[in-house]
Amino acid sequence: MPEDFAIDFSYWIYPAQKNQMDTFSGKIQKDLVMNGVATSAFACEKEDLEAIYAKMKELKIFELSGHLISDNVQVTPNEIFQIRYRINGQEFIISGDGSTEMTDDIRGSHLHEFMEYLRDFMTGTLEYQAMPKQEGGYD
Repeated sequence: MPEDFAIDFSYWIYPAQKNQMDTFSGKIQKDLVMNGVATSAFACEKEDLEAIYAKMKELKIFELSGHLISDNVQVTPNEIFQIRYRINGQEFIISGDGSTEMTDDIRGSHLHEFMEYLRDFMTGTLEYQAMPKQEGGYD
């Protein structure tokens, strides 16, 4: 893993209220739906960053670029996600939505799997779990 590796992962239904884990700036944010967002400081351990980097290699995420979505499927409400990462001084952005895993390309399945991996990691952190519970939902 390069020394400057950092990752910023976010997902949302309503853009103003993202769930986000940002190791660039050291913050984590939770969408509280009806009550806005909660934000906290966040420091990702080196071992966790190494595990994220290894998962990216395993799923060939470094080979992806752009916005991977299905041309044939629409999901409502549609959850959007974005992954920004830095390696060796360069930043890259990849994104998708609720249809990404339904593309006809294995790359969409890999990106969706990685997104789920990051979501599970983020929601499992003590910082995220310490934030207030969500109230309400999206239609």
